[in-house]
Amino acid sequence: DLGYVYIPLTAPTASAWGVWRPGDNLFADSLVALDAKTGKRVWHFQTVHHNLWEWENVGPAMLGDFTVDGRRIKAVMQPTKQSWLYVFDRMTGQPVWPIVERPVAKATHTILAAPSATFLAPQ
Repeated sequence: DLGYVYIPLTAPTASAWGVWRPGDNLFADSLVALDAKTGKRVWHFQTVHHNLWEWENVGPAMLGDFTVDGRRIKAVMQPTKQSWLYVFDRMTGQPVWPIVERPVAKATHTILAAPSATFLAPQ
């Protein structure tokens, strides 16, 4: 009903060794919302920065409407290989429940690891 298409993207290469792809690899391992009429990006959320752990998004994004704290939400949900379900307001891309960035240990097999990772915040 919003005219958006939700596209879950995975790793840019099959290699977990990140030397071949420096940076956070923008749009890799992301959920991307596109306007179906124009093809323009409306919003995106990257679930894994510079994926070294094979924690891709899995399967299609799912749509659902539900109520949280008395507010009706049109949501889009994206499962990942971490067994997490990222849930966003499908119009704005804002997380329904908090998602935090935390520092992560530097990988020993590459100097190009991302300095932080996304985590679902405890409720």
